[in-house]
Amino acid sequence: VTGVQTCALPISLQAGQAARAQQMLAELLEQRPNHAAACHFLGAALAQQGQLQEARAAMRRSLQLHPLQPSWLGNLAAIEEALGDPAAAEQLRRRQQRLRDGLPPWDVPPEPESESPAQCPEAGR
Repeated sequence: VTGVQTCALPISLQAGQAARAQQMLAELLEQRPNHAAACHFLGAALAQQGQLQEARAAMRRSLQLHPLQPSWLGNLAAIEEALGDPAAAEQLRRRQQRLRDGLPPWDVPPEPESESPAQCPEAGR
């Protein structure tokens, strides 16, 4: 995946080409498995295709890699809500608002997640 192709990813998602974006992100993650933005945008592409469980895993991974992205927290909150977990969604929205207010994302250190993936989930080409 070239720099030009990477720049095209958000455009692909906005144009409703989620499958194309997913393929490009999978290729990027093969080369750079800890690329936080690629994990997040993979989650967005998966969500657009109705693969919400996989989208949640990818977005959680992106926030493990880069926890200080307010918009990413909001996107994951929407996924949690869609999956029927309003409590998780509310917790994420509180973290998002704290970041926007210039505060640390947590009142207390977060508890370790029990089902944290070691890498961004497979994109399933």
